[in-house]
Amino acid sequence: MVVPTSWEQEKRWLTYVLKTVAHCLNEAENALDLSSNRSREERRTLWEEGARSIVSSEDWIELAQASEQMGHGERTIALYKAQSRRLEKMLHSPYFGRIDFKEQGLADADSIYIGIGGLHNPANGNLIVYDWRAPICSLFYDAELGPAAYECQAGTVLGEVLLKRQYRIVNGNLEFMFDTDIKIDDDMLQELLGRNIDEKMRTIVTSIQREQNRVIRDTTHDLLLVQGPAGSGKTAIALHRAAYLLYRFREQITARNIVIFSPNEVFSDYISAVLPELGEENVIQTTFHEYLSQYLQGPDAIESIYDQLEMIFSRDTGSDVARIKTIQYKASPHFARLLKRYVTYLEDGQLCRFFDVTFRGRLVLSAGEMAGLFRQYADMPYAKRLEKIRQRVLFLLAPFEEERRSEIKAELAASDANLMDWEIRQETKRRISEEFSPIRNQLATWAAVNMMTLYRQLFERRSIFKKLAGEADMPADWDEIRSLTLTALSGETLLYEDAVALFYLQCALTQEPVQPGVRHVIVDEAQDYSPLQYELFRLIFPRASYTIVGDLYQTIHPYMHVHDYQHVREALHKERAVLIELSKSYRSTEQVMRLAQAVQPPKGEVTIVRKDGPKPAVIRVNGEKRLIAAIELDIERLQAKGLGSVAVLCKTAAQAAALYSRLRRELEVRLITAADVAFRTGALILPAYLAKGLEFDAVIIADASADVYGAETERGLFYTACTRALHELRLYYQGEVTPFVAQIDPDMYVAQDVSDGINARLFE
Repeated sequence: MVVPTSWEQEKRWLTYVLKTVAHCLNEAENALDLSSNRSREERRTLWEEGARSIVSSEDWIELAQASEQMGHGERTIALYKAQSRRLEKMLHSPYFGRIDFKEQGLADADSIYIGIGGLHNPANGNLIVYDWRAPICSLFYDAELGPAAYECQAGTVLGEVLLKRQYRIVNGNLEFMFDTDIKIDDDMLQELLGRNIDEKMRTIVTSIQREQNRVIRDTTHDLLLVQGPAGSGKTAIALHRAAYLLYRFREQITARNIVIFSPNEVFSDYISAVLPELGEENVIQTTFHEYLSQYLQGPDAIESIYDQLEMIFSRDTGSDVARIKTIQYKASPHFARLLKRYVTYLEDGQLCRFFDVTFRGRLVLSAGEMAGLFRQYADMPYAKRLEKIRQRVLFLLAPFEEERRSEIKAELAASDANLMDWEIRQETKRRISEEFSPIRNQLATWAAVNMMTLYRQLFERRSIFKKLAGEADMPADWDEIRSLTLTALSGETLLYEDAVALFYLQCALTQEPVQPGVRHVIVDEAQDYSPLQYELFRLIFPRASYTIVGDLYQTIHPYMHVHDYQHVREALHKERAVLIELSKSYRSTEQVMRLAQAVQPPKGEVTIVRKDGPKPAVIRVNGEKRLIAAIELDIERLQAKGLGSVAVLCKTAAQAAALYSRLRRELEVRLITAADVAFRTGALILPAYLAKGLEFDAVIIADASADVYGAETERGLFYTACTRALHELRLYYQGEVTPFVAQIDPDMYVAQDVSDGINARLFE
């Protein structure tokens, strides 16, 4: 290989690579057309001739072989489609980096060009562009110039990095290149971070940092816990990790074996482009509420987490106090332990009423024998044990039934009724059903496991609850919690906190649903899941490894969350676990991030990568009309500056809807609700809790007054709202500003006052 060293040589090399990409793309498209035509012909033949040609077992074998061949053809088509998509992307930018690595013991260095996918020379099969996930490419992200090593399946490879080079290639044109040393060049990184956002999250493959690369390529742990400040790239890292696992273990797992739990459907849409950009099929994306709705058996309607949050953040007094106490308790480790003990209590047979099964005074199975079977089937889930016993009793009952059938037939045949044979059979069947139905019905009722009944019993029977809770876990407000729970369980909509508990009982007692085919689970915004929800993950995905990413300082839910990652470790029961703490923030400017950190001080030192930007503005207004006018003017000013995505964040959905109804008269704005499934740029209005995980060019907090954000439980929500801004942050308030801002250094923001009128110059 001729190693390019100069600008002209690099341009000639790029021309060669692009020609190779075009050649490979043409071949892939031709192969795709050929395979598609062949598949269509096979389907037509199978449809027209398959059904009429089956006259023997050999025909069935041929049909099965044809079906298998069609399946192989469909997989081949999918492969060529993915290859074509990847090559089309490479036509625009075939690579973004290069390392020259001289392996120990070899005379010459290899030039390794790095792109989103691999590219071979069709003539000799040599790699001319390496997939960024290839083992040797880790040197681009981790190594300095000089002695270096990387891990591969053969072991550790030692050598020396002689050159690290970065490129910007746009639409096949080399715009610039530069050599760097230890890390992705800071100037290029600042430019990438300074761009405005798109409607979809984009790949960070060209700018992965060392601490991020460590997470992406980890294969030694079954549980990877990632704690990182706002803007540290946790979601992007998790998605790139999914792409890496699909590459690294491509013989063992596919996209259907990986599940991502997102905070909401808008967020799922926002991140949906990353894996396809990397040449991979999208993995399964879901939300916890979607999983509940799909798999929880029984209730017709389940309260969403966002309806629950709306109730909490609306700050209604009186009737909601007991509900908040109930949520707080049911989200605690105490309640998780109680439910686990309750499952053990049930599995020990404490609530099973074993009974003698008799027929006409004769014993079929004694209560003691039934209890013995219950213990004998102890390796089975509780519900399946009961069903197994029912089936066993029916088996033992069969000889009694057959004996009784013979007796009835003989009685009818000897009677004076002079019945025909068919009449004897019919009457025998009727009497057998009549005589044995009570036993069958009794067994069916006994073996039926109703989760709602079991859950209700836990609160109805004080002695059981108190025994299982013990002194340490018994809630102080037990009577209020008990009363509200029993009342709510009689309602039409199952409360979210009870739905989680019911789902746990269902999974623990029936093992439904269990997804052994899922091999890796990614949980984003991990801080806003309760210990009980992590227990559920363990039950549902028993064979999976986990990537758990979150920020304990961005806790949205005041009560349903984990206080530390030890609860996650204990719930998931993974021996090979590690906590990795990220220390850099890439999203917000230093000015925005410093204010956010003053609101919610981080535990450790956080390096803010983005430097330039205006200070946040804290703006006092007087009256609703002036507030609306000021926000309108702000949105227009921000969009005129080229900030395409401006989010106006309210505390609740009700407040967002009210503000939207006012602003829509003058501006083109869009309201985002929990029912939305797509992320869009532009001027958006949404509750702050729906902005979790998202980012915007500019953020306007519509009301940062003390009477809106005043409770300590709302600090995490306010901090999260502030850290959604990439470039500019504007906070409005009436009366007194939130204590979260009042307590910080005024030099961190620009104080403005438009209480006496709207002055456009204040927004310049």
